[in-house]
Amino acid sequence: MIDVCAEFGVHAERVKGRSGVWLPAAGPRQPERKIGAVGIRVSQNVTMHGFALNANCDLSWGTTIVPCGITDAGITSLTAETGLTVTPADLVDRVERAIVKNLPPFPRPADVEAAPSLSF
Repeated sequence: MIDVCAEFGVHAERVKGRSGVWLPAAGPRQPERKIGAVGIRVSQNVTMHGFALNANCDLSWGTTIVPCGITDAGITSLTAETGLTVTPADLVDRVERAIVKNLPPFPRPADVEAAPSLSF
């Protein structure tokens, strides 16, 4: 997500002690802002994981709740930060490139059936 934000000229980073992707504070009137989230769930021996990068979402709900329980930070989107209308479709190719760049290839057995320690 950090690389995708950078493609739009938005500096995003990780913040120690906080999950997700953040924009740094820009003075007292603009605190750290969360632009992306990462999640994982384990249920009945199945793991599910994913992420959300705020492209062009309604940020007004953030004024009625405390996002992620963090009282000293805000939320934002690529649209809010750039002034461009950024849609999820605008992110697909960028996200794919970032995943390929940042995640090593997952080693796979040549023949799944021949891998007795794996069950599918």
